[in-house]
Amino acid sequence: MTALIRALDAGNAGGSVRFSADVRGRSWGYTAEGTVNLGTEDLRGTVKMPNETWDLVVLDGRVLAHGAGEEDWIRLDPADTDESVSLLAQMLGGLSEVDPRRVVARIAEAGKLGDHSRKPRPAGEEQYSVDLDLSRLSGQVLGAPAADTRPTAYPIDKAELDAWIDQSDRLTYYNARIRNAAGLLEVSCAYSGWGDAVRIKAT
Repeated sequence: MTALIRALDAGNAGGSVRFSADVRGRSWGYTAEGTVNLGTEDLRGTVKMPNETWDLVVLDGRVLAHGAGEEDWIRLDPADTDESVSLLAQMLGGLSEVDPRRVVARIAEAGKLGDHSRKPRPAGEEQYSVDLDLSRLSGQVLGAPAADTRPTAYPIDKAELDAWIDQSDRLTYYNARIRNAAGLLEVSCAYSGWGDAVRIKAT
């Protein structure tokens, strides 16, 4: 776990990082790619679903989205009375959980080394298998609420992940499996291009 904690410090060093994520549920899924600003926690990316594509900005905690063919950016609120808007806001807003600092923070908060093994990664990277103790986890885990009391939500039964750390103590890839009564949610994310800070804004 020591190397994983060092990865949190490496992520907090600042700058930005590119991400490429794949999220799969039992009957749905989407891919996303973009940039996380490690200095401000802002995020900008593109989310591709089977029938639509969204440009997304998470800026100062606000979720802003721009659909294909639309002229204006719209603000999405998870508390919106329109259920379709609320669900879209939760799904797109949850993408901010791919911030590598948040992933490592979840591990530090509630992780313990496990013995499950996943796909191989390049030489020089160290793999860590981690089980998440949900009783110690607050807030969200990789975009899925750990203790959600909404009637339509399914609390998480089990969450585990495999993380790969490079020789500079940076998170390069993770694969997470989150199980609840609705089935299995699998999230994979690769990181690259750790570099200078960028200013993220909706335009």
